[in-house]
Amino acid sequence: MTKSHKLLVLVPPLLIGLTILLTMFILQHRENQKVADFFDVLEMATTTDSFTVTDPVPTSTSPVTSDSDNQVMCTMEAKMCPDGSFVGRQGPDCAFAACPSSQEEPEYATACELSQREVEACIEIYAPVCGQKQVQCITAPCPAIPTTYSNSCFACMDAQVLGYTEGACSTEGNQ
Repeated sequence: MTKSHKLLVLVPPLLIGLTILLTMFILQHRENQKVADFFDVLEMATTTDSFTVTDPVPTSTSPVTSDSDNQVMCTMEAKMCPDGSFVGRQGPDCAFAACPSSQEEPEYATACELSQREVEACIEIYAPVCGQKQVQCITAPCPAIPTTYSNSCFACMDAQVLGYTEGACSTEGNQ
């Protein structure tokens, strides 16, 4: 017996079984208006060339309140945040949840200014600072690497340093 012959033997009983299950479902749920509406639309779709559904899909984002326990149901929409994560709607007013903070607090007390970056030479005074050196990452965001510089002038000359704190770094990066 070939595979196609076996398939032809199995298909009719499967179709009969599915028809019986569907009929049982319809008979058990015929008082359910949504089931009746579904089958009315299905019948119209299969018997006519075109049809229109007069019951539009709800577009409201207003919360739907349940009678028991004051529960709120919101739509399952999602909003994409700037960092690539997603947030959904939440009660009690079904507003989108806040995006996670993409801008963390800087780990430095003093930011390097443009005038500090444009110097051509620095004085050789040892007054160590911990510079936060930004690195280029494949996956974002990457934390800055703490690197000790002999003074703030040398730290800010490095274009990758965002800012610095007074004193040597407690955890050293790569310098």
